[in-house]
Amino acid sequence: MSPPHSRIAAPLSRSGRPTQPFPAEPPPFPPGVRTSVPPAVPGYILLRELGRGGMGVVFEALDVRLDRAVALKFVADGFLSASGPTRLRTEAVAAARLNHPNLVQIYEVGEVGGNPYLALELVRGESLTARLARGPLPPAAAVDLVRTLATAADHAHARGVVHRDLKPGNVLLAESGEPKIADFGLAKFLDFDAGRTPTGAVLGTPHYIAPEVVASGGAAAGPAADVYALGVILYECLTGRPPFDGRTAWELMRRVVDDEPVPPGRRRPGLPRGLDAVCLTALAKDPTRRYPSAAALAADLERVQSGEAVRARSGRVRRTGRRVRWALAAAGAAAAVGAAVWFARPAIGASDGLREVAAHEQAGRRLLARNEYAAALAEFDAAAALAERLSIAAPLRTQLAQGRRAALRGRTAEDLHRLVDRLRFGFDPDGLAGDTLSRVTAAADALWGARGPILSPEGGGELRPETESQVRLDLRDLALLSADLRAKAGAHQAADERLAEAEAVLGADPVTAFARSVHRANAEGRPAPPPPAPGPSAPPGELYRLGRLLLNAGRIEEAVEPLQRAADAEPGGFWPQFTLGVAAYLRDRPADAVAGFAAAAAVARDQRGRCAYHLGLAHAAAGNSTAAVREFGLALDREPGLAAAALNRGLVRLRENHPADAIADFALAERLGYPPAVARYNLALAHLAAGDRLAAGRTAQEAIDIDPRFAPARRLGAKLAQEP
Repeated sequence: MSPPHSRIAAPLSRSGRPTQPFPAEPPPFPPGVRTSVPPAVPGYILLRELGRGGMGVVFEALDVRLDRAVALKFVADGFLSASGPTRLRTEAVAAARLNHPNLVQIYEVGEVGGNPYLALELVRGESLTARLARGPLPPAAAVDLVRTLATAADHAHARGVVHRDLKPGNVLLAESGEPKIADFGLAKFLDFDAGRTPTGAVLGTPHYIAPEVVASGGAAAGPAADVYALGVILYECLTGRPPFDGRTAWELMRRVVDDEPVPPGRRRPGLPRGLDAVCLTALAKDPTRRYPSAAALAADLERVQSGEAVRARSGRVRRTGRRVRWALAAAGAAAAVGAAVWFARPAIGASDGLREVAAHEQAGRRLLARNEYAAALAEFDAAAALAERLSIAAPLRTQLAQGRRAALRGRTAEDLHRLVDRLRFGFDPDGLAGDTLSRVTAAADALWGARGPILSPEGGGELRPETESQVRLDLRDLALLSADLRAKAGAHQAADERLAEAEAVLGADPVTAFARSVHRANAEGRPAPPPPAPGPSAPPGELYRLGRLLLNAGRIEEAVEPLQRAADAEPGGFWPQFTLGVAAYLRDRPADAVAGFAAAAAVARDQRGRCAYHLGLAHAAAGNSTAAVREFGLALDREPGLAAAALNRGLVRLRENHPADAIADFALAERLGYPPAVARYNLALAHLAAGDRLAAGRTAQEAIDIDPRFAPARRLGAKLAQEP
């Protein structure tokens, strides 16, 4: 006497208790920048948004009192509670000190509705960034532009103001071509800035930050840092590219500190004599080797214009390790020695640290590209731990946080896919009932309820397009399976509500719409509607979901056609092939089931154990016991915890009159977590086949004690008690 083989899948969960399907969420991160503009600014009419940058958003406005166009600058929402207002006030105080034709003028500082704003000179034209996007400038134009900027910067320095964020984006070109320096939001005041900049705060834009600022933080940003930035701008105007670049900000920072620039004349042969020396002097690693002032840089550029010999020394600066010896030898005064040591020590440490951070970050990015999320997460964590020990500001660590969020979300996507696959494997239309149905339904509900972190990524958490597509496919399948489970318990209205939630977050879908119509019909006692007829261009995913939906509803014959179309359209697709095998098994066509499961196994990646298990079931149904035992053994080799494979192998061995082997398999199935009443019942049958009626009676009673409602065990126990 042998019970039928277990159905297509083992229970979803060994314990039956839904577990938290997602790992811990990443720490909160600031929201994206959004415009925060009061409905009206007294005395001004807002006309249009001009652009965003730093912490502000700028509008063109009309000053109705003076009948002039101005630029109104506001703090963006994401910074209103942080440093935005302070930064805007900094810009106002800085600009109020300055009066130069090549510095954007400030007209008014105000506040409305709690939002501070600046009324600034409106410069019609374009930024230097926009101009350089079209290619480098003619050498004469580049020299004249940077000479003008250096003269304006010297005007600010003479009044105690360092810009600290000089870059092409902050250089506006008027319609006449005259350049103007804008955005003093990072300005430092030399006369009262002590303690103002936090230790380690690197301020500015990576390509234009001076090495000493990278090494020691924003507090090290003096006039020499602006001279360095002017050198970068000159280099970019001449060659069309900054002197250093990197795949990440960390690699770029390491090169700023450690590498020497290629002379611009090598990138653009034929530059006027002396320009290489001017550029390399402005870009010197050691601030004491740069021009002593922006005025000195402007003067040398004037000499280039007039054809005179420049004062800058030619030749390249030695690398970091030798720079210390050069500075110590060249400095005649104790103050100069102190300055050289102050720079060199942090620079060497920063270089090594930045190199390590960059290496970890690059490794993390490579692993992300290969979808190896757990390993990528470890690399980003290692980089973040190193970055915490460096004098590096939070803005640079933001890049690491974004990489970490992508890795964490990728790992969450893997968890989602694995758990939805368990539901796909675990949905047995005939075998789910009672407590098992309740447990599986609760698990699906918990998984759907935890969809938020994976569905709505924070900034920087985006994954590759194919992974994003898989996430949405998994969520849509999860909703359909969850609805099917609810309907299986008779909760058709709840099933429709689950699918309505899916449409709200994932959009309309023909299969979801059909499923909703079925559940509504069942709830109202009406006949189920016929399935839709997908057109010839229907995507394979839609065909597969329709076929599986019909299969789960017991409409097996109707399921075959869309499943076959899906398999034909996507021969490498796992689930259409696998579900065709399930349909053939349920239609008592074991040979077709073997073909379907074999086709699925051929393209399986991480489901090979389950494929072998189902192949074993199909071979057993076809009467091929040898192949069935082999496949069940492969399933256990690939998934050692697959208790159903051990139980079914025991059933086949019992059918083939190998009771000793069957006894070992049933005991293994129970150890692996198969429901003990079922395992003990089959163990009793094996003992009986082996001629041990005493052991059979004992194990049958154990099955009854475990589950008194288990009728097969009760019948077997009664039979053994009656027979002599």
